[in-house]
Amino acid sequence: MLEKKLYSWLRDMPRNASFQKDVGNEPFISIQTDIGTSRSENQDRVAGIWVNSKSIADSSFVTFVVCDGMGGIEDGAGSATTALSTFLAEMLRGRRLNVKIRLNNAVCAANEAVVKNNNGGSTLAAVTFSNGRLYTVNVGDSRIYSVNNDGVKRHSKDDNLKEIVGGDDEGLLQYIGMGDGLSPHIEMIKRQHGQIFITSDGVHNLDPIVFNKIALNASSPSELANRLMNTALWTGSKDNVSIVTVSEDSLFESMKIQTDTEVTVWCPKGELQIIWPNSYQDRSPKLENQTAKLGKRNEPAPDLFDEKTKRKHKKRPNKKKTQGEGKVGFSDLEGGQ
Repeated sequence: MLEKKLYSWLRDMPRNASFQKDVGNEPFISIQTDIGTSRSENQDRVAGIWVNSKSIADSSFVTFVVCDGMGGIEDGAGSATTALSTFLAEMLRGRRLNVKIRLNNAVCAANEAVVKNNNGGSTLAAVTFSNGRLYTVNVGDSRIYSVNNDGVKRHSKDDNLKEIVGGDDEGLLQYIGMGDGLSPHIEMIKRQHGQIFITSDGVHNLDPIVFNKIALNASSPSELANRLMNTALWTGSKDNVSIVTVSEDSLFESMKIQTDTEVTVWCPKGELQIIWPNSYQDRSPKLENQTAKLGKRNEPAPDLFDEKTKRKHKKRPNKKKTQGEGKVGFSDLEGGQ
């Protein structure tokens, strides 16, 4: 199954790593993670998926996700990896579904997979770029932000009592892996014409004034990610720190000029390319106008694809670099949930 292949690739995360995607000399995507200064294990998992199709029936899209394994529950890292790999696989299978339904299905599939395979839980926050529109989904307390000339804006809701009624209680009321009763927050938001970024709480627990000033004065996704990550580390992060930053307009422009059918997955340690045989391109549900039933999967889809991977490692700036690039077949990535 595709989930198991992705799980194997995402499972072992370095203590710190970053991946950057450029157009020309301009970086428009930065994905970073670090174990932080207080934890013995990195339980954050972060990735993006680019799906481009020449088929009229398919919807090309890009989705970025942050999953933060819950450290107070056993198997936080495994839960985050399961949640992320399942979410990405379900987004790919449901590529012909209405985007909100696709996001709902992917969250529900991730929830079911963590319940089945892990004794733990994870947050999940994701942004999907599709047909010139932005969609968000979140469960837990990982956050989605935008920054432009108008300021910094949050586009997610923390699932805790502090968010709902005030006070200091930050215990999660819902998370991926809780089982029945999950109700993800799914929205279509206006184009921001700035930078979109997703953070684990190790990043956004910075002082709000400092956090906003850093975001407002960063000129590129890589600069924004580097400054927030380094500030969180310099001030003694109490948790793992992870971030995805994206230049919204640059990404949408890049999507317009892509002509080849391709599926690419990015994470802090590199890039994975999935071969998409023509014979499989029509094997997904053709449902565009359903009404989503939040918390329940709406339409299962068939398993797909032959796969091939390509890795290239790039450490975060000011860290020791790892050289090398190669191709790895999924037969070499054994393991799974």
